[in-house]
Amino acid sequence: MNYQYAKSYCESYTPPEGFSTGYLATITTLDEYNWVTTSQFGVLSDIWIAGSDLGNVGNWTFNVGPEKGQLMYDLYSGRSYTFTHFLLNEPSLIDGENYLYIEYENGMRNTLESTEKTFVCEFSPIDEVFIPAVHSDGGMVTVNVKGYDITTLEIKFIPLFGYPPNEFFCQDITKVGENTITCNIQSGVGQHVYIISDKDKHSIEAVWEYQPPYVSIIAPVFDSGSTITLAGDNFGNDPGRLQVTFDVIDSYIMCTNIQILTPSKKLSCTLSQSLTKVFPMEVSIDVISMTFYKTAFYDRDSNSVFSISFSQADNYQGMLDYSKKSKVDGDFGYLSVFATQDQYNLAKQFYSENLLVALGVTIDSIDPDGFKYSAGPAIDENALGFYYSFIEGTPDVSNGEIYCNFDLDSGSIHADTKQNIAIKGGLIQYGGYNPTARNYQTPFLIDSEGGTIFLELDNFGTSFSNTRVLLENKWSDYIDYFKGGISITIGAPYLGLSKYPINVAIDDDRSLLDDVNYDRTPPSIISIEPPLEASGGIITITGKSFTSHPDVITVQGIDCNAIQLTIEHRQITCSIGPGSGMKSISIIAAEKISNSFNYYYYQDPTITSIPPIPTSGGIVTIQGTGFGIDKNALSIDLCTNIEIITEDTTITCIFNQGQGDISVILTIGTYSTPPFNTRYQYPTISNIVQTNGDIDIIGDNFGWDQSKSIIKMDNDLVIGSSCTLVSNTYINCSNLATVYGPFSISNDNGVNFGTTYKYDLKPYITSTFDDECVKPQEKLTIQGGYMVSKSSTFKIKIGEQYFQVNNLDSSKSELIVPDGSGVVSLQFEIDNTRLSNPISISYCPVWPPVIKSVDYNRRTKKYEITGTGFSTAADTNTAFITSTNGVILYSLQIGEFTNSLIEVELPIDAQSGMVIVKTSELQSKKVWLDITPEIKSATSPLEQGSLITITGKYFKTIDVDGNPVKIEFSSNGNILTCQADNEVYVCPMPPGSGSVTIQVKSKSIVDDSDISEFTTTYTKESNNNNSNSKSEGSSDSDNSSNTQSSNSHNHSSNSYTNSQSKEDTENSNSNNPTNTTPTNTGKNSWRWKGPLIGISCLLAIVLSAGVIVFLRGRASSNLFNRFDRKEEGDIELM
Repeated sequence: MNYQYAKSYCESYTPPEGFSTGYLATITTLDEYNWVTTSQFGVLSDIWIAGSDLGNVGNWTFNVGPEKGQLMYDLYSGRSYTFTHFLLNEPSLIDGENYLYIEYENGMRNTLESTEKTFVCEFSPIDEVFIPAVHSDGGMVTVNVKGYDITTLEIKFIPLFGYPPNEFFCQDITKVGENTITCNIQSGVGQHVYIISDKDKHSIEAVWEYQPPYVSIIAPVFDSGSTITLAGDNFGNDPGRLQVTFDVIDSYIMCTNIQILTPSKKLSCTLSQSLTKVFPMEVSIDVISMTFYKTAFYDRDSNSVFSISFSQADNYQGMLDYSKKSKVDGDFGYLSVFATQDQYNLAKQFYSENLLVALGVTIDSIDPDGFKYSAGPAIDENALGFYYSFIEGTPDVSNGEIYCNFDLDSGSIHADTKQNIAIKGGLIQYGGYNPTARNYQTPFLIDSEGGTIFLELDNFGTSFSNTRVLLENKWSDYIDYFKGGISITIGAPYLGLSKYPINVAIDDDRSLLDDVNYDRTPPSIISIEPPLEASGGIITITGKSFTSHPDVITVQGIDCNAIQLTIEHRQITCSIGPGSGMKSISIIAAEKISNSFNYYYYQDPTITSIPPIPTSGGIVTIQGTGFGIDKNALSIDLCTNIEIITEDTTITCIFNQGQGDISVILTIGTYSTPPFNTRYQYPTISNIVQTNGDIDIIGDNFGWDQSKSIIKMDNDLVIGSSCTLVSNTYINCSNLATVYGPFSISNDNGVNFGTTYKYDLKPYITSTFDDECVKPQEKLTIQGGYMVSKSSTFKIKIGEQYFQVNNLDSSKSELIVPDGSGVVSLQFEIDNTRLSNPISISYCPVWPPVIKSVDYNRRTKKYEITGTGFSTAADTNTAFITSTNGVILYSLQIGEFTNSLIEVELPIDAQSGMVIVKTSELQSKKVWLDITPEIKSATSPLEQGSLITITGKYFKTIDVDGNPVKIEFSSNGNILTCQADNEVYVCPMPPGSGSVTIQVKSKSIVDDSDISEFTTTYTKESNNNNSNSKSEGSSDSDNSSNTQSSNSHNHSSNSYTNSQSKEDTENSNSNNPTNTTPTNTGKNSWRWKGPLIGISCLLAIVLSAGVIVFLRGRASSNLFNRFDRKEEGDIELM
C-alpha cells in the first residue's frame, strides 16, 4: 500500500473502545522501535511510519497523531529531537522522497509516497495527554488537557531509573486556551513517566523522554588510552549515566572514564582500545540511545572543523546546496578542500570508507595552480597550495569539465562537468565567515538596573571556538547553539545618551556587527498614588528605569518637590501643592523622558441620583458629590459626552439606547464609585389600533430586545411569536390567544410592567359572501377570530336588529339566516359591547324553481330532475307526481341534490303524470313524465323460436289521468306482439341463437318514455322438452354496474351466461344438470383471462420500450407464487 492509503486507512479505522482515532505509528522511543521491528510486522517487510519533510525539505516532523508538528530530525545539523534511527545515507535529498519507513532489519529511510509498503496503525487512549520532548536545559511546553480541571491541574514527572530528583512537577501552569495550558519543565535528561491529575481524576502513566543526546563534533584520537573529546548537547551532568561506544557494528570499542567538561554540552572519555574505525558511534543516557554516522571532526592543528557528507545529494549542485545549509553548532558549512596533507590523513583515518567527495574548487585552467574556490568565504578567489596527489587525466576545461571530486583513497582529483561528475559525498568545512546578527532590536533596550538580551547570530563559532562578546558593562554571556545565539547579561548602563555597540570575537578575529547595540530604556510610569484632594500632599510614583541617582530625576507637568528615591530604579516620592483637575505627569531620568501619566486632584466622588433613562437613550442628569470641575477627569462606563453643569454636584452625559436595570460606575483617576443602580424607563401605551386580527400597539420605551419584551393582557402573558417588537414605539401582534385587557408591557423580561391601557379585543369576521346569496332559514357559517365572551353573550347584528348565533369556538359561529331581502350589513357582537367589522350579505331573489327536464338514469334506475332555483338546504326540496289538475298522487323520494339537479326515486305503484318540485313555499310548473318500464326477468327463447314470459315493474297501462298507456316490447328493431296478464307479458320471439336484447318503453298520449333493455340467451331444445327454462338474464343496468365493478370483484355477471350471480348459477345447476358444462367452461376461461391479459400488456410495454427485463431469484419466484392452485382445472391470480 502507498503512503496516502496507509495514512487514510489508519485515520478511518474504527478504534478499539476507549481509544481515539487511529494514525500511522509515531515512533518516539527505542522501545517502540524495537517492538515494531521485532514483532511480526517488522519481520515481514518494510513498514510505513509517521514523519515527513514535505514543505520544508531536510527538516523532518511528525505529520500525524498527537505528536503532529513536533520536530523529529534536522538533516543539516544531524540533530534528532526525538528518537530516530536513520541509516548511513539517510535521509536523502532526492526530490519527492518526503516520507519515512523502516527498512526491513536495518533502520529508517525516506522514499516516495507512491512506494508500496506495509504499515502499522497506532491508537492512543482517549484521555491520554501528549507532552512534547524538551531540551536538557528544560523549557516551556504547550499541552492540550481537555477533560481536566485546569485550576487544580498537576503534571508530575517520575524518573524511570530513580536518579535524583525522584520526581518533579511542571511549573507555572498557565491557561492559554479553552483546553490548553503552558508550563515549564525543569532541566534534566533521560526517560520518565508523567501523570496528569486534577481534583477528580488522574491519568495513567505515560512514557516521556528529554531530547536525546546529540554529538556535533569529535576531536578525534585513535590510540588506546587516549582521551577523545565530544561536543554536542543533551549530555546532562552525570557521567555515570552516559555510555560512549565507537564502531558499534564491528569492533564495538567502549570509551571509558567519561568526564563532563561543560554541563550538558561537552565531555571527554578514554579509548579502551585503538580505533581503526569511528563510525557508526553511539551515545546513550540510560535507555535513550542515538547512533551517529557523519559527525563533524575537529582538526586541532589547523583549528578547523570538517565533515564528509555521504550521499544526501547525488550530484554536484545538490551537494553544493546541501553544504551551504549544513551547520555545526553556530557555523554554516561550505564545500572545501584539504589545506594540508595532515588534514587529509586525519580525514582518511576518520572516514575509513573509500569515497569520491565533491570539493569546493573548480579548475580555471590546466595549469597546476589554476584552481578557484567555488564556495565558502573565499569564493571565486584563486585556490593555491591545497593538498591533492595528482589530477586524473586532462580535463577539457573548454567543455565545462571544471568541477572536481576527490578520491579519499588515493588523494587524486578528477574533473568533469557539473552534470557528470561522480560523487558519493562532499568535503564540508565550517567557520571562516564573519558572524552576523539576525532578528535584533535597534537598539536593544536595557533597564537602568541592567538586564538580559538574547542576540541571535549566524556563524558565531563552534564548541571548539573561542567565542567572546565584546561590549561595555557586560556581566556574563551564555552561548546557546540550540537556540542559535548568545544570551548576554548587562549591568546598569551608563547614564549618557550614546548607544553602546555589541561585538563578537571568534578566536582571534574581532567582528564588528553592523548596527547592533544597546541603550538604556527610558523611564516609564506605572502608577501615581494616592489620589489627593485639592489641597495637595505627597504622592508616590512607581515605574521602571528611574536610575539609582535621585539628583538626575525631575518631574514634569506638576510642581513636585523634595524628590526621594524610595526604591532604586523603581519608585520615588515627592510633594505637590494645591490644584484641581487632571495633570499630565512625566519623569525625566538622566535626560531620557518617560511616558505621560494622567493624574487627577479630587475627593472620592459619589452618585446620589440618576432618573430613569429613556430606552432610546439621550442626555441624562446625574446628581452627586465630588465630581470636580474638570469633565475630562471623569469617565462613566455607560455614557459619554460628560458635561459639568454644577461644580462637584451635577453633570450630564449621553446614554446609549437600552432597556431594563443597569448599574452605573463613575471613575476619577484610579477611584471608581460603587455601582449605582438605576433603570431604563418602563413602557407606556398611548393607543391600540385593531385591524381585524392584527393589533398595533403604539407607545414609548418598548425597548430594543425582543427576547426581553413581554405583553400582559389582564393576567395572561403573551410571549413568543404572537407579537413582534418593530421599534421602540411600535409593537405588532396577531392571532392573540386571549381577548381581554387591560394591556401592559414589560421590557425587562417580565420583572416590571409599565402603565396599563384598557382595551378588549373586538371580534372580527373574515368570511365574505360577495359571490353568493343567502336564503332565509339557511345555516350560515361565519369565520373570524376573537369570538370569546366571559358572559357567553353572542349576537349577530343585521341592520339594526339582533339575532341569536351558535358560537362553535373562538373562530367560528353558525347563524340561521332570518327572513329578509336585498343586501344587508352583518356584524358579530359580544358582551353587548364589542362589535366586529361589518360584512355584507345578499339575500337570494325570490323565484320559484324551474324544471327543465326529467330523465331516466339507466344505470341507477332513478330519475334526474334538472332545472334552476332548487334549494341547497336540507329538507327544503320536495317532488311529486300529480294529475293534470294538480292533485298530488305520488310523493317522490329525494336523493342527492344541488341547486340545479335533484335525484328522485319513484314509488313502486307510480304512474306516468305531471312532476312538480316545491322549494320552501315555492312551486315549479308541472312537467309531464312518461315512466320507463323495467324488465326484471324473461324466459330464454328456443333457437327455433318460441314464446317467452316477461315480468318487471312500471308496466302500468293507464296514466294518472286515466288515459291509456301502451307498453311496447321490441327485439333487434322489431316490435313484439305481446299479451299482458296482470303486468306479466308473453311475447313471441323469432328464431335465433346466442344472446338477444329486449327493449321496452311506455307510450302515453303525451310522449314516449325512455327505453330500458334486458339481455337473455337462446337455448337448444332439451330432451325433457324443458326448452323454455326461465333465465334471469341481465338488464342494461346490471351490465353497466358490473362493467364498473369488474376491476374490484372476482366475478361479474358476464362470467355466467345463464345466471345473475354465482349463487344463482349454483342453484340452477343443482336443479338443471344440462347447464353444468357451459358454466364451468366459462369460469375456467375467465380465470386465465386476467393473467394472460396482464402478461400480454406487460410484453407490449416492454417490447415497445426496447427494454428486456430479467427476473432473477426471488423476483421470478414471487411472480409465479402469485398463482394459486385452488382445485384441478382452476388457477386464480392472487
